[in-house]
Amino acid sequence: MKKKYLIIPVSKIQNINFDEIDAGSVEELRLSLDEQWTVIRYNADQRPSVYSSDYNEYTHSEILPIMFGDEWSPPFVLPEDEIIENDISSEE
Repeated sequence: MKKKYLIIPVSKIQNINFDEIDAGSVEELRLSLDEQWTVIRYNADQRPSVYSSDYNEYTHSEILPIMFGDEWSPPFVLPEDEIIENDISSEE
């Protein structure tokens, strides 16, 4: 299934319905190093309620260079037995 990504202000975290995104809790969200932004991943065919056109929506290939930039913390890594199949092959 195709995934989309949205970078939103940390102040919007309390508005996230975690049933609508691919993170189960606040602790699983990736933050910018200045802790002002977070990124959420969701199914492309169903935008989460926290979605706003005020923020850019990204595909996997578009978000990768941003997430590997100097402004972002290292990714959250699931324990090996919980790793989810990467969504790269289903993109675009």
